[in-house]
Amino acid sequence: MILKRLVDGLMRAIEIVIMIALIVMVVLVFTNVVMRYGFGTGIAISDEVSRYCFVWLVFLGAIVAMRQHAHLGMDSLVRRLPLAGKKICFAISHGLMLYGCAILLQGSWTHTVLGQANRSAVTGIPMSWVAAAGVVSSIAMGIILVSDLVRLALGRLGEMDLTTVAEEQG
Repeated sequence: MILKRLVDGLMRAIEIVIMIALIVMVVLVFTNVVMRYGFGTGIAISDEVSRYCFVWLVFLGAIVAMRQHAHLGMDSLVRRLPLAGKKICFAISHGLMLYGCAILLQGSWTHTVLGQANRSAVTGIPMSWVAAAGVVSSIAMGIILVSDLVRLALGRLGEMDLTTVAEEQG
């Protein structure tokens, strides 16, 4: 229960950061376009900051999509399995995704450390801030996956929860 509240709070914070990043991107790009075409000038940092906001938006959006089971998946075989088979597939798939998160974390951490010495051309932002999106994303997705596995182990997942592909809404 504590882990679920932690994940719910994390999701709310991530959604707020995504909203802020989207607003910053829209304002900067729109203002820059108006200034370029209307006044023949522009905001020097606009492109760079928008790009970095987009990187963070994509990584944070992946976290939200994982929480909502909105990533692409194929569940036609899993749906036909008995309950025990669904649980095994759920545990294996989550274990593989945790492994993928560990690889993402390792690579992102390496780039974050290396990026501390490099600064972006226009804003001077350390490139480690950009690479840190992968660190945050992998840790957050890992928390979601562990939370799901704990719920599985405690028997708190229903049979419908074991098929983690969200139904298309038409």
